Amino acid sequence: MHFWALVLCLFFSFFISQGQDDYFRFKYLTIDNGLGSGYVESFLKDKKGFLWIGTNKSLDRFDGYRVKNYFLNNKDSTALWGSIVSSVKEDKEGNLWIAAGRGINKLDFKSNKVYHFLQDDTINFRNLRKLLFENDSLLWIGSDSGLALFNIRTCKVYQIFKHNPADVNSVKPNGVVGIIKDSKGDTWISSWNNGISRYNRTQNNFTHFIHNHADSTSIFSIPVFCMVPDENGIWVLGDKIGYLARLELSTLKFHHFKRSDFNFTDARIGFYDGSVDIEGNVWLATRHEGIVKFDKKTQKFVNLQREIGTYGTLSENLVRSILCDDQGILWLGTFNNGVNYVNTVENKAKYYSFANFKKPEPFKANFYCKDRYQQLWIATTKGILSFDTVLSKFVPVPLNLKNHFENFSKAIPLPTDEILFCSKSENIAVDVKTRNYRSVPKEEANKWKDCYNGFDSKGNYYVRDNKSLIFFRNGSTKPDTILVNKLLKSFQIVTENALDMPIADNGMYTFFPVGNDIYRREISSGKLEIFLKNVWEKPPGKYDIHAAFMDGDTLRLINTINLTSINIKDKRYNTKRLKFLKETEVIPVALPYGKDKICISTFRGIFVFDIGKNLVFRPDIFSDVNRNPDFLCKVSASKFITEVANGLALFDPSIFKLSRKTAPISVTDFYLFNSEIKIAANSPLKSEIIAADKIELTYRDYNFSFEFSLLTFENHENIEYAYMLEGFDKRWNYIGSRKVAGYTNIPPGSYIFRYMGKGANHDWSEGKPITVVIKPEFWQTWWFYLLLTILLIMLVMAIIKIRVRVIKLQKERLERMVKQRTLEIVEKNNEIMAQNEEIEAQNEKLAELFDELTQNIETAKRLQQSALPLSETIANFIPEHFILYRPKDIVSGDFYWFHEKFGKLYLAAIDCTGHGVSGAFMSLIGKSLLDKIIVENPTYQAGEILNELSASLVRALNQDREESFSKEGMDIALCIIDKEEEMIQFAGANNPLFIKNGNELEVIKGDAFGIGLLKGKAASGFTSHNISIKPNDIFYIFSDGYFSQFGGGSGEEKLKIARFKEVIMGLGNIPLQHHKEELEQYLEKWQRSTGQTDDILVIGFKG
Repeated sequence: MHFWALVLCLFFSFFISQGQDDYFRFKYLTIDNGLGSGYVESFLKDKKGFLWIGTNKSLDRFDGYRVKNYFLNNKDSTALWGSIVSSVKEDKEGNLWIAAGRGINKLDFKSNKVYHFLQDDTINFRNLRKLLFENDSLLWIGSDSGLALFNIRTCKVYQIFKHNPADVNSVKPNGVVGIIKDSKGDTWISSWNNGISRYNRTQNNFTHFIHNHADSTSIFSIPVFCMVPDENGIWVLGDKIGYLARLELSTLKFHHFKRSDFNFTDARIGFYDGSVDIEGNVWLATRHEGIVKFDKKTQKFVNLQREIGTYGTLSENLVRSILCDDQGILWLGTFNNGVNYVNTVENKAKYYSFANFKKPEPFKANFYCKDRYQQLWIATTKGILSFDTVLSKFVPVPLNLKNHFENFSKAIPLPTDEILFCSKSENIAVDVKTRNYRSVPKEEANKWKDCYNGFDSKGNYYVRDNKSLIFFRNGSTKPDTILVNKLLKSFQIVTENALDMPIADNGMYTFFPVGNDIYRREISSGKLEIFLKNVWEKPPGKYDIHAAFMDGDTLRLINTINLTSINIKDKRYNTKRLKFLKETEVIPVALPYGKDKICISTFRGIFVFDIGKNLVFRPDIFSDVNRNPDFLCKVSASKFITEVANGLALFDPSIFKLSRKTAPISVTDFYLFNSEIKIAANSPLKSEIIAADKIELTYRDYNFSFEFSLLTFENHENIEYAYMLEGFDKRWNYIGSRKVAGYTNIPPGSYIFRYMGKGANHDWSEGKPITVVIKPEFWQTWWFYLLLTILLIMLVMAIIKIRVRVIKLQKERLERMVKQRTLEIVEKNNEIMAQNEEIEAQNEKLAELFDELTQNIETAKRLQQSALPLSETIANFIPEHFILYRPKDIVSGDFYWFHEKFGKLYLAAIDCTGHGVSGAFMSLIGKSLLDKIIVENPTYQAGEILNELSASLVRALNQDREESFSKEGMDIALCIIDKEEEMIQFAGANNPLFIKNGNELEVIKGDAFGIGLLKGKAASGFTSHNISIKPNDIFYIFSDGYFSQFGGGSGEEKLKIARFKEVIMGLGNIPLQHHKEELEQYLEKWQRSTGQTDDILVIGFKG
């Protein structure tokens, strides 16, 4: 073998890491994500499921989405005091006890107060390090100055433990750095230079374990920085020299580990912290060597360190703190870079690293193929690899080439038991048995490059191009050629490219889909026939069938979002929607790994799917955006290889836990009018929202919302939420991944807010309900109604009394007129005076009637305005919008309407017949009918809504009766906005929809008739227009009031719709919130001194 080939082989063997069992992709939580500091000293997972992170500046709460900070501030009596959060513990009531430097803090969520203890010289403790609950009342406090028990009920020091030289069972003199409880419930104390001690509860003293020169199973005399309890023992961690030992509880003997067990290279190495995961593995945080895992099954150590330039590895190798939680998540606190975390239970693979290979470019697996003997061959950016399925390792292929690490882009099997590898400068064929290679001329290589080549399950070779399908039977050099296009045309099948057809075989037949049908070819005879017709109602499309494979006796075919399963024995089949896939998703590879189980590779990662149980799991380790989605290769019945960062991973999908589980959920924030509510004296929140049981609101707090989180710390993409306000909602509102519940204009009363969430394989978890009390205004209380009733009775009595008195006075006046009839002059004068008085009274009555009429119209205006949706309500769902609304009179015939139902938004601009009082009356009828239609018919399309509105209006006004004189109606532009589907559906009665995108204005015309009576019957047949929402689209709906306005130079010219279009286009690219101001300014300039002609309504919004 050539010298360079030998060097290359040795070089490759040195730099290929043959199977590191732990391959993880860490996620990061840093100051950029809201963390108070990058220096993380401690962790706590509380009973609600929140993660608490102690730093040198704050205590932070993480819910999987956001971080909330509780900063240290020694000058603020309401804040936490201290210099660094070294330990956090939770008591039985859910309060947090925090060691932070000199004293301890209590964070009480119910009272929303921070209490400070031991901040003076009560026990003269310096640098508090560890807290631990001995029981529900007593809290251990360990510091550099000593040890004490603190009673959290009395908030006083219960006992200070002092060293007594005369008592060998007294506490050791040096400071305490660790306090734990072992699996038996005993408390252990570790100190700087005096080993570890076990607390004896009955004698209230200590048993010490110190170094004994004569006993090799005793503890070494080193600073013990930390202790980690496992099932049957205690791991003892030393600082600075990398000391590690394990105490067996049954024998009380120490087993000492050597530095060579961990392969540490840094002399400064030391252990900081440790934790045990739910599988019993021990994880240790080190000073400069990343983290160490002691595998319970293999009894071996694995070291994980940062790989510079590789995303997903440790962000740094100095790890201060570590926590394994009950969900299998490993949390790491670093010295400068915040938190690293990963689920170590649900993400497992064997890693083969090529990061250190001698070439500047990153490693990429470009192409792979299998030979006749099912051996895997891989073309990479750093040469050629083959995979030994027996030894589960990669074997380099040494080459005597000018460029020893050639970037090969193709690996193509040939019928001659060779693999063709192609690069920009080299084309070589490697013999799969001898591993010798030959150069391949460019012309010969080009014949195979654009073909689809491979072996079926019987070892028969086939090659497929855009014209033919050629078979070489196993051991034969004579090809069996099928002219695919010609053959398919004989079956009346039209296809442009035979490469579009995925192929699957079961050893006897080859199956492939074309159009709506499935074809099969008998491998032994080459006979082609239709196997199954009309499998799909609509053809999947030329490029939509991404994968075809056999799963036992079942043929599986996958397109973008559907899985079709066909039993090849009885030809029964079904198609199932794969909800975890996106409609635009491309599926390069899908392969089975067990009965009814498949692995699917996409650009978003690998999905492991159990068809029978309908469970799916997406390992985070394969979610690298730079991963080659085409690289998913099955190397055995249950083993797969895929590309990962700077290497390859071997994994068994059956180890991933596809099972139903639950996760805690909690409310995390409360908002009024979209502003987060802080706890204050006049605030509706009297405690932290995470601990709140009840919230009291006034009637003025009519816009409130809750935010909640499912505390899984998983990929948020597959999390769903639902909520309801019991007493108001009749059923649960399912909102997908949106985790906010909002309410407006809720009537006074007492309600219960309920919420729940679930992940991809989670059952629904319901959170702690919160009582919401909305207090009524004084005019809505029972005593106000009683007082109003009494006042009305008194008013009626006063009116009756005044009326009786008036009648009596009139009678007396008439009697005087009879008596003085003879006095004509006096009588005339009296008569004239009486007439003047009567005229004056009538004038006063007319003035009263006018005032009453004006008040009624003002009341109608308030009623009409209260019926209109608030702009803030619309902004909750359509943040970018404006409404230009100008009634001609006090009340208006134009109105706008908004409704939200099942995630769809309904927005309409309506112009009723006439204006003023009659128009306002029609607007109230219109709003009521629209509300009723949407409630009763939530699935109606826009045109159907207008049909129903027209029919309902005719019935409401009795227009269908012959004697009816009512001709009232309305024009309308209605939009139904589906943000999830990015669609708008429009229907119009006489009114159009304008769509502005840049310098283009598209007009979608409504139907040329209005709502109401048409030719003796209700108008119907309104058309629904479906419009895709494009980026930067602005939609306008309006009445005819704007462009009907008179003005201009003469004051008698109409603005007209053509000029209105010019005004819209003249708005250019100014922000949408300024459109209203621009339209108003143009209207005022046009109108000048001319009075308003009609009611005006213009609405603009982005989809």
